[in-house]
Amino acid sequence: MLLTGTFPRSVDEKQRIAIPKKLRDALADPDLKVLYVAPGTDGSLVIYTEAAFAKLGERLANSPPTQQD
Repeated sequence: MLLTGTFPRSVDEKQRIAIPKKLRDALADPDLKVLYVAPGTDGSLVIYTEAAFAKLGERLANSPPTQQD
């Protein structure tokens, strides 16, 4: 599932970030129990499902350490 868009957020006093309803609804799969938040390439935050994060990790592990992207 690819979700794109810009959702400006701020961190509250307890260091929490509210997930917009549009994203919560899209991620409402009852089997979805884990999400990973990681820095994006442009200073943003990216939310990954557990499967997508594992796939990204495999891709990075298999790429040469000198690769620029």
